[in-house]
Amino acid sequence: MEKLREDIRKIKEEFKKGKTALIPALHRVVEEYGYVNEEGAKLVAEELDISLDHVISVASFYQFFKLKPVGKYHFQICTGLTCMINGALDLVHYFNRELGVRENEVTPDGLFSYEIVQCIGCGDRAPAVLMNDQRLEGLKVEKLSRLIEELKAKGDGSPS
Repeated sequence: MEKLREDIRKIKEEFKKGKTALIPALHRVVEEYGYVNEEGAKLVAEELDISLDHVISVASFYQFFKLKPVGKYHFQICTGLTCMINGALDLVHYFNRELGVRENEVTPDGLFSYEIVQCIGCGDRAPAVLMNDQRLEGLKVEKLSRLIEELKAKGDGSPS
């Protein structure tokens, strides 16, 4: 916790204007905990001298901040029109059926979660997915299934 406090102070020093340190400080909390938890949000509010309500409202506004834990491998499935036409819902159904989780739930082993997002800017390679911020393009159920099995065996967050 003290290391995190120190890091937030360094961020505050680097971003001296107004509340510009908030987003980088929240990213640092996510690095530490995997999501913006209450402890991290309170620390950011305290160190940046802003209200906890403001910290939470900013964290909840941006989809790249999570307010509750996600799986070690978190998938953001694009459901923009092109991705939907090319099978995005099949990917959602795979998570529901094969892994037994709904959107924003985590598998019992803590490995996998997913959420539905609108557009990740890869419609020309649909369906597109972000896995831990890594783009996966043209992802079909068969490829997703192989990837899930590979990740279960590998355990380090990157497909081979």
